[in-house]
Amino acid sequence: MTRRSLVLGVLAWVAVVISASAVTWAVIDAAGQQVLSASDVPPQAATPAEPPVPTASTGTIRPSPRASATRSRTAGPVPTRTASPSPSPSAPTPRRSPSGPPSPTGQSAPPASQQRTWQGPAGSVAVRCSGTSASLQSASPSDGYRVEVGSRGPGEVEVRFRADEREVKVRAECVAGTPRFSTENRGGERSDD
Repeated sequence: MTRRSLVLGVLAWVAVVISASAVTWAVIDAAGQQVLSASDVPPQAATPAEPPVPTASTGTIRPSPRASATRSRTAGPVPTRTASPSPSPSAPTPRRSPSGPPSPTGQSAPPASQQRTWQGPAGSVAVRCSGTSASLQSASPSDGYRVEVGSRGPGEVEVRFRADEREVKVRAECVAGTPRFSTENRGGERSDD
């Protein structure tokens, strides 16, 4: 094999790789444009989530628990904002008339759900409210603690974190569609957020 044929072979290989990469990039870009266009994104998805809401101090020397809030329009867990898939080709797509407001369909939107997370030295508890219905999304103990779930909802969520002689009971209920947490430490200490 001569040096010239080796160089031509390498150049041909580089040209094939560049061409294949360009075609792949174009296909992925076109698919991405079809999935998410500016007119498909609801206004709430473009705005950042509310900042975490601090809770009242428990009066102890340990760090006070904190809660964070996330709003979503769906009842399921929503860890991040994502684009909704485009409708299937067989499903009719409703179109807005440019001459006036859309006509009511008679269907009401499901109540907006809100998820909040309580965090403290014993662990964290995430609860989602949809109207007055509460549901436990997750309960994670800190190192050295174990978790026991007393109630997952819908009226109230109750989670206990235990470690040796310590116990922290976290309760959550929905107040005006928002999870409200209260805690009770073994020894009678109590806090509400």
